[in-house]
Amino acid sequence: MGISNTEYILRDYIEKAIDTVKNDLTIIDDIFDDLSDTDRDKIKDYFANKNILVTIGYPRDAQSLPEYVILLGEEEESVKSLGDNETEPYLDSDRLISITNETLDTNNYIDYYTDFYPIDSGSLIVYRDGVMVDGNEYNLEWKEGKIVFFNKQPDTVTITADYKYYPEYEQEGRTTFEEYYKIECWDNNAESVVWLYGVAKYFLLLYRAYDLADQWGFRLQTLMGQGLEPVTEYQTQFVYRRALIMNLSRDNTWIKRLSILKNISVNDNLIRPF
Repeated sequence: MGISNTEYILRDYIEKAIDTVKNDLTIIDDIFDDLSDTDRDKIKDYFANKNILVTIGYPRDAQSLPEYVILLGEEEESVKSLGDNETEPYLDSDRLISITNETLDTNNYIDYYTDFYPIDSGSLIVYRDGVMVDGNEYNLEWKEGKIVFFNKQPDTVTITADYKYYPEYEQEGRTTFEEYYKIECWDNNAESVVWLYGVAKYFLLLYRAYDLADQWGFRLQTLMGQGLEPVTEYQTQFVYRRALIMNLSRDNTWIKRLSILKNISVNDNLIRPF
């Protein structure tokens, strides 16, 4: 998941809501069920013919209206989860690195060692003088990169291997933030601001369970509305806005990458940590 960038998710879902309405204007009848047919027809005409923008941050000028504006109000780490909550170190198969035709070291012709480890056991292929060795002839200790033959190998043969190894361990940290967002509805007509607000409210309720909760981890979602107000920054035009406020809890995660002990050389002697 990483660090929460909820405003981008909200932007995408508001854009999805606009497209849904434009493609099926009859949904206006569901959203504004308590209005007259005349009022609903006005709203349908508005959504059918207006180019409605969705932006993160305030509009540059009144010419871009109508517009939904997504703003982060504030966020705070939850006291219930304050501090690092980290998993046990694990290996990520998506980060495997391939090695081919590596000549393996040995000091007794029974134990052979790869240069890199831990090894993905399913990827290992061992060769004796270029001929693949049957897996029943040896045992793999994958964490140490150690291949143990059941019978001593002739000192005249060369043992090589193809394999994949994990470059590091990973550890995931997780904490919860309480987040507060504003979805502001802007237009130069007060009545159409109410329509924009109603559509945003309807679809955020519609998307609440499966989309926002299950797919994106939005928990404890609540909505609150602010009153309609004029925007005084635009003196030459009458511009209005109304904010739909969304509160939610969402996890933030991070990945700590942990180095794996490697071979060291002392007086030209290779020493393995295992």
